Amino acid sequence: MSYKQLLQFEGLTPRQREILEACQEYGTQKKASKHLGISIRNIESSVSRARQSAARSGWSPDHDFTHQLPDPHIAAGISTCYGADGEIRQQWVKSKLDKDISAERLEEMMYQASKVVSWKMPKVKAPRKVDADLMNVVAIGDAHVGMYAWSEETGKDFDINIASRELKESFCRLLDKAPPADTCIILQLGDFFHGDDWSNQTKQSGHALDIDTRHERVFQVGVAIMNSLVARALESHKKVVIRNVRGNHDPVTSMALKFQMEAFWKDEKRVVNEMNPSPLWTYEFGDVSILATHGNAPKPDKLPEVFSGHYPELWGRTKYRYIHHGHFHSKAVFDRPGVRVEGFCNLAPNDAWHHSAGYISPQEITLIVYHKSRGEVRRSIERPEIPEHIGKAGGDW
Repeated sequence: MSYKQLLQFEGLTPRQREILEACQEYGTQKKASKHLGISIRNIESSVSRARQSAARSGWSPDHDFTHQLPDPHIAAGISTCYGADGEIRQQWVKSKLDKDISAERLEEMMYQASKVVSWKMPKVKAPRKVDADLMNVVAIGDAHVGMYAWSEETGKDFDINIASRELKESFCRLLDKAPPADTCIILQLGDFFHGDDWSNQTKQSGHALDIDTRHERVFQVGVAIMNSLVARALESHKKVVIRNVRGNHDPVTSMALKFQMEAFWKDEKRVVNEMNPSPLWTYEFGDVSILATHGNAPKPDKLPEVFSGHYPELWGRTKYRYIHHGHFHSKAVFDRPGVRVEGFCNLAPNDAWHHSAGYISPQEITLIVYHKSRGEVRRSIERPEIPEHIGKAGGDW
């Protein structure tokens, strides 16, 4: 398939189109790689994946496949009837939804993130005086970046720009009032992204999702949000720990976010980006243990025995044990012998489905202050502020 034919395929990612246009303009992949400043291997790989993607979508003129399927559909089978003269008389194309995220889509997500986020790590000066006995934990309930809600239907507008503004502003207000602790844990409790791919459905249950924009755009904004939170936390803490918990809405995209943040902050010695793939995570701070998971599985009532069974040494060493989870979008706290289990609210409002089902929960983000020998000593919450130029619900955001 020629570059010209391949460029007619509407499902190309922007990066693939850029590479193919360079190949067509300069005539060879070697010249295109020199022009774009990337290796010939990257050129070959991108062109090959573009051809494979086009063929999966029913576009391969060399094989008489000329019926393009809309994203996220792929061809499940193509039957062609030829006449005696070799001409196509009729062609049938069966399609199915592509529920798996492909290599080129992951590549595109990382490429788009590099365009919106400077890959030059910011230089943030460490604070002079902090209290080594204190640790601040910002518990971010399910952020659902990329979700869309219309106030006329749900009571409040929500989109990717609102999500970005509210999360960053609320986080900064929390830290402005926080004590000068040595360590800050940014505990993102899962479902940071509303969707995981282009199907706009949850992977396990197939529930339809209201998505604001393209998945690449959602990912790049999500990356920018998280990196900005880390930069802000570095201003007032000597050490910043990041834990991105895997949710049921974003099992793959949360992994991509985790690796992007590892690459972005790898040269900053004051940042620890937790990469453990386990859905269960622990952090020890003196007599305090922070235990975290998303909350969809295991369920909250099982978490004390699950964590104590998996981490008996940590359980025995610490006096104050706190299990944090998200998933349910509402405040829920209960105590078991030696441990407190707490589910956190989120900043995102209800989408259409949750609103119609009658769910009601406050929108908030929480900061908890822990003393290494006394456990939790204080906490504060922040809720979204309506910008001054916005009037009642339904106004122009």
